[in-house]
Amino acid sequence: RVQRIGIMELTPISLSGNVKHSTPMVDTSAYRAERARRYDSALDQFIVQNGRSAPEQAAAATFVDEDGLLRYVDTWKVVGAESDQKHELSSTGCVSIPVKLNHDVRQEAQTKSYLLSFMLDYQILWKYFEKDSVDELAEYAPLFHAYIEICFHPRTVQLMIFMSLYYLIIQFSVDQYYCAIPVAQRISLYIYISIRCIVYLTLLVLFKGKFFSRPRSFDVQKAEMAEKANRVRRNIKRNTMARWIYFAQEAVRTTSLELQRIFRSRDTTVDYDELNHTTPFYDALNVAAKFLSKHQFQGSVGINLNSPRHNFKLFFVFFGVPLYCFMATYIAPAGAFSLLTHLCHSAGQDSGLCNNLRWIFILTLGYSVVAFQMIIFMSSVLLTLTALGFGSEIGRGLIDSWIARFGPLRRLNNAQLSEVEATGKYDDPTKSAGEMTPLRERFASTPNAVVNELHKQLEKQLPAIPAHLETLSPVSADIEAPGMSLTPSEILPYLPRDAYEHYLFVREFMCTGSRSWSPIIIALIFLCIVICGAVLFGTQLATLGWVYYILWVCVHVYLLMIYPIVSLAYANTCVYTLQEQFLVAAPEDFAALGGRDAWLEYLEKVPAVWTIYGLVINWDRLSGLMWTLMAALGAAVISFATSGGL
Repeated sequence: RVQRIGIMELTPISLSGNVKHSTPMVDTSAYRAERARRYDSALDQFIVQNGRSAPEQAAAATFVDEDGLLRYVDTWKVVGAESDQKHELSSTGCVSIPVKLNHDVRQEAQTKSYLLSFMLDYQILWKYFEKDSVDELAEYAPLFHAYIEICFHPRTVQLMIFMSLYYLIIQFSVDQYYCAIPVAQRISLYIYISIRCIVYLTLLVLFKGKFFSRPRSFDVQKAEMAEKANRVRRNIKRNTMARWIYFAQEAVRTTSLELQRIFRSRDTTVDYDELNHTTPFYDALNVAAKFLSKHQFQGSVGINLNSPRHNFKLFFVFFGVPLYCFMATYIAPAGAFSLLTHLCHSAGQDSGLCNNLRWIFILTLGYSVVAFQMIIFMSSVLLTLTALGFGSEIGRGLIDSWIARFGPLRRLNNAQLSEVEATGKYDDPTKSAGEMTPLRERFASTPNAVVNELHKQLEKQLPAIPAHLETLSPVSADIEAPGMSLTPSEILPYLPRDAYEHYLFVREFMCTGSRSWSPIIIALIFLCIVICGAVLFGTQLATLGWVYYILWVCVHVYLLMIYPIVSLAYANTCVYTLQEQFLVAAPEDFAALGGRDAWLEYLEKVPAVWTIYGLVINWDRLSGLMWTLMAALGAAVISFATSGGL
């Protein structure tokens, strides 16, 4: 005897922390009668046709209901509907809550359904965006994406390494044959060439995470390995030498794998699900851009990475840097070609110094190797500084999204929330019947507009819903099971958890930027000191004018020292704007988010700031440092002038 399967009971959904909500007890007699009227005939027919195997086949069997929706026979769920909250929570870290809001429009009471999405685990959402293959920055800033791929392409990296090694070998060989340059200057030049290559590789790791290229997908690697194995098998059958090389490679590979297995610090069979804290900066920008593109809040200021201001910087990298490198090499008073002609004229054409410089000029193809190496290096540095500006603007956008989402809930409290009726199902007018919105888009379906509307009702203000929400079609005829509805008191626990997880997502972006940029900023400051010191103590200083020297040093100091620090201060200013939202609030405000005082304490203990090895950069510290440096510089200039130095 086959027993019919009744409706599945909903289990409580466990939230992050100790917060849980329980399903309210509802009388299901009316629902069961409706179910029997509409679907018992289909189930009876299925049991008669399949006999004893009906329970096993019912798990995969489907039927079409009166509304044209394809459903499973045993559970009556829509086929392909991934609306199960547990599945959504484990996939995106977010959960969608159907809410039906009642409001008055033109003296008539209307009810419209929405889908409120709450973030319950920011780490899952971060990893979900990391695994997503869509490159959001290619849409936000296509020019920036193209320049990144050019400057840090594997062939460009190989060319940069080759030119650096070639120039270093030539310089060392010529210096050994014509020992005309002092040893200290030769060592300084070798160090400078090496530093430029090391800084470039560091910038490569900043964006790509690896020296040459990202790891290919598993399917591509598996297909390539299979094809390579087939070629090797065909070759070793005909060639004895190829057979020996193949087995030698297999022996080395097997030995290395066994050594790695022996000395490995942790077991790789365990599936570690922790957040990757070594995310390349480009991927972090991409993750944040995906979050902002799917969290478009009403009232928030959208980021514009494709603005004329940003594109001007990128155009300068593409057009201005080659022109500058050409002029610095062949036209500038301190350029390599000008230095060659000046020293050969003063020391004589047959001198060892002139022969040294002449052979370097010939072997570097008229300094073209030096100029091209300088173009790649400067373009990568300026492109990195532009990326830092993008990062600070995206950080501002993340903070602004938090303020736009949770700022309207400042005066919301538990008593007001209990007066609102929240029930119903969600219907997306852009999707056909039975078609579900993808998880990537569904986790943030107009949440801010719904929260704002909820807040308006709680304040007893019932204006019309914004125009872009009035286009929502009525709820479909899909059956609503009792127990699916949530009361306002059950929605309340989602609000503080969503606020905390949203803030932790912002903090993860800031911490990723701090970890990525701390060594880069230190390297840029060190590079600036080396460059300025080389010009200051070099022999070519006598041929330079003071005006040209001061301008040259100021440009390098601004690009390599001031601009990165100012960008970090700009990003951190937005974080203090978030803190100010709670500072200026009344003590009883933000009760729905856990309380004003609790948030102030939390923001102080868990700051979402961009740091340099733990040092927080803000405008207060920068202004104090600026006035100190200006006072010290003024005192030095006055002392130098009064002593007769000028």
